Amino acid sequence: MTDPAWCSPVLVLERFLTNTATVVSFVGTDDGLAHFSAYQPVPSETPTASTSLVQHLSQIELYLDPKTFLPAKISFNTHPDNNVLVDLPVLVEFSNYQRVNGITAPMHIKRYMNGTLALDIQVENVTVNSGLSSTSF
Repeated sequence: MTDPAWCSPVLVLERFLTNTATVVSFVGTDDGLAHFSAYQPVPSETPTASTSLVQHLSQIELYLDPKTFLPAKISFNTHPDNNVLVDLPVLVEFSNYQRVNGITAPMHIKRYMNGTLALDIQVENVTVNSGLSSTSF
């Protein structure tokens, strides 16, 4: 229930900004970054265990650089297919932002699973909306 577009900070932010039901709270500062926590609430007058579970499964921590307001990292939990009660922490770090083809994009992305570096992406170039027409959708 967390964001499948973890490698794109623009799409992560878009999720926060377009879903009016998302609950976003300012947590404070961590390592000089502005820390926000967000989750999808379940409409219910009486909270239940399943309500709390859905909120927990959809929770994302977002850390913004206070000078640029660009995402520096996001963290969330993923889960084994057979047990949603087991949290596997994921941390994604975005760095080396550059303006390319009219957008600001992170040129370095690191993904950690359970505290271990699992993926280290170095972006060389960014192309926006190439080859797809609106009729493709």
